[in-house]
Amino acid sequence: ANGKTTLQFLAQYMHTHRCDMFFADRIILIEGTAERLLLRAMISKCAPELANQYISIIEVGDAYAARFKTLLEFLGVPALVITDLDSVDPATKKRCAPDTGGALTSNATLKDWAPKLSEVKALLQAPAEAKVCGNVRVAYEVPEADGGPCGRSFEDAMIIANADMFARNLGTLALKNAFTSEVGIMPNPEAIAAAAFPIAERLSRKKTDFAFDMVLTEGWTVPRYVREGLQWLMR
Repeated sequence: ANGKTTLQFLAQYMHTHRCDMFFADRIILIEGTAERLLLRAMISKCAPELANQYISIIEVGDAYAARFKTLLEFLGVPALVITDLDSVDPATKKRCAPDTGGALTSNATLKDWAPKLSEVKALLQAPAEAKVCGNVRVAYEVPEADGGPCGRSFEDAMIIANADMFARNLGTLALKNAFTSEVGIMPNPEAIAAAAFPIAERLSRKKTDFAFDMVLTEGWTVPRYVREGLQWLMR
């Protein structure tokens, strides 16, 4: 029944979307608008050789990436799934910071595809090879530095990776209030990184604006998990 449902989903998807993955050299699945708006710039920053490849970029939301597993395996071309850690409290199942004790992931891709783990602690300790399944690699948030804070979402991870930049340029951001509400008007980078989760929660309905803030600010850094995934795809 699950296979039939997946087939129906893929057939409907390909009927309603321009589906260029059949002709692509590489395929990247992403979750949302912010990733889509920044992906080409991230490729230029950390995997420039991919610019010479024909890449199919598919926006699949946060619940449907696993539906593409069979199709990606059939196509056989290198594919990267950029997804979120999606940590939830083990008792309430509500969104929580990744360092919450006993936190689990609500992400079906991570639980059922790769690395096939449910505990956030285990996901963060998983080696690179556990994130690869055949021709597909899964990339999800990890700390920028071992033992440092970790993002739950793309926005969290961008904030942590660019805490220095945000501290320097806070006054120029369209969404500066999301930061100042949590860390004041003159925060240091450490305070911004530590507060990445609540800041990102304030940005949850303004992800497009957040992406444009990044586009308009020079010197930003690609989060480690995206960088590692893109560099794997470039191989």
